[in-house]
Amino acid sequence: MESIDVPHFRFLDLPPELRDEIYALALVPEFHEEESITWREYRLGILRVNKQINNEAQQVFRRDNVFCRIETPWTETEQHISVQGHVPLIAPRKRMSCNFPQHHLSIQIDAPQHHIHGFTSKIVILLDDLPTFTNIWFLSDLSHPQLNSHFRLTLELHNPYAASHADPMLPKSLQQRLLLPFGAVKNLPTVHIVGPHYPSVESALRETMAVPPPTPESCLAKATALKDAGNTLLQKGDYRGAIAQYEASFGAIFIRCQGRRRDIWAEAHFQTVLSEGAYKDQNGALVTMTLRVRLVANVCAAYLRLGEYGEAHFWGMRTIRMIRMAMGDDEGEGEGTGGFADEAVWTHMPAAAEVGKIYYRTGMAAREMGEKEEARRLLRVAEKYLPHDKQVKKDLATVALRIL
Repeated sequence: MESIDVPHFRFLDLPPELRDEIYALALVPEFHEEESITWREYRLGILRVNKQINNEAQQVFRRDNVFCRIETPWTETEQHISVQGHVPLIAPRKRMSCNFPQHHLSIQIDAPQHHIHGFTSKIVILLDDLPTFTNIWFLSDLSHPQLNSHFRLTLELHNPYAASHADPMLPKSLQQRLLLPFGAVKNLPTVHIVGPHYPSVESALRETMAVPPPTPESCLAKATALKDAGNTLLQKGDYRGAIAQYEASFGAIFIRCQGRRRDIWAEAHFQTVLSEGAYKDQNGALVTMTLRVRLVANVCAAYLRLGEYGEAHFWGMRTIRMIRMAMGDDEGEGEGTGGFADEAVWTHMPAAAEVGKIYYRTGMAAREMGEKEEARRLLRVAEKYLPHDKQVKKDLATVALRIL
C-alpha cells in the first residue's frame, strides 16, 4: 500500500505574536464553584512541552497573572473570603498558598491587641480579584461596627521576577492597581506600606482611606432614586432595564446581586435614626426593610411581564419565606395546621401593600407555571393584604376549587 504523507503542523513555525495569543488562552485559569467555595485553577501542562515553549509561555504567564498573598492569624480567613465573600482563591485545595513566592503583594492583617501564636493562614488571589476582596472587607466593617479598629494592615510590595542586580521597583501603574483598591478599607488605626514604592501612590491610597463611608441617608436616597428610575422603565416597557435599576438599588443598600444569589451586608449601618433627607427622623432599618420589599415586588412584576415566571416565582418565594420566618414559622414554609390559608398576615406592617403584591405576583407566576393549588393559596394570602383589590379577587376566582 502506498503511504500518504500527511503534512505536519509545526507550532513553533507560527509568528511569535500568534504563539503568545495561544499561550494566553491556554493559561487562563479555570473557574470553579462547589459548595459555595469559589476558586481558580491553572492547567500548566503546556510548560512541559519543551524548553522553548516553557520559556515563551512563562513570559506570557508572568505578564498576564499578578498574584496577591493574604496572611492572617485566623483559621476562618478562607471561609470568610471565599464562602461568604465569593472571592475566588487560587487552587486552595492544593495548598499552593503555603509556599507561593510569585506574589507581587503581601497583605498582612493582624490584631496587635489579640496575640495568636503558632498559625498563619496564607491564601492567594489574583490581582483582578483584589477589588472584590477589599469591597468585602469594606462591607464587613459596615456589618460589624468597630471591627477595623482592632486590625493592623501591612502591604508589602515585591517583584518576584526581578534579577538580583535589577531595580526591584514595580511600575507605577502596577503599584496603583495593587495598592489603591485598599482605599475602600476604612477606620484602620495602623497601615504600613513596605517595599520600594512611589510616595504619590501611597499618598493617594491614604487620602482615599480617609474618606468616610457613605452615610445611611445618602445610601437610602441613592437606592430610592434608582428604584424610581426602574419604575419609570417598567412603565415604558423596558423590563430588563428596570431589573438592572432595581439591582443597582439593592447595591446602594449593600445587597450584592449575582444571578439568583443575594448577599445582604451592612444591616447594622442602617440601625439609626435618620438625620436628613426624605426619611428624616425615621428608623433607618425600617426604611431599608420597606425599600427592600418594594424592590422585590417590582422585580416580580418585571419578570411577570417578561414571561419569566420561574424567576418571578423564585424571588417572590424567597421573600415570602423570609417573611414567614420573621412571623415565627421557623421553616419558612407556611405549612401550619391550615397551611397558606391560615397564614398570619401583618396588615399594619410598613409596606403591607407591597407584601400583598409579592404574594399576588408570586401566585400569578405559580398559576402560569401550572401550579394552581399553590397559586390559590398564595392569592388567598394576597387577598388578606389587599382586601379591596378587585384584580386580586378576579384572579383568585380563576384558580378557585370548583364543585361540580
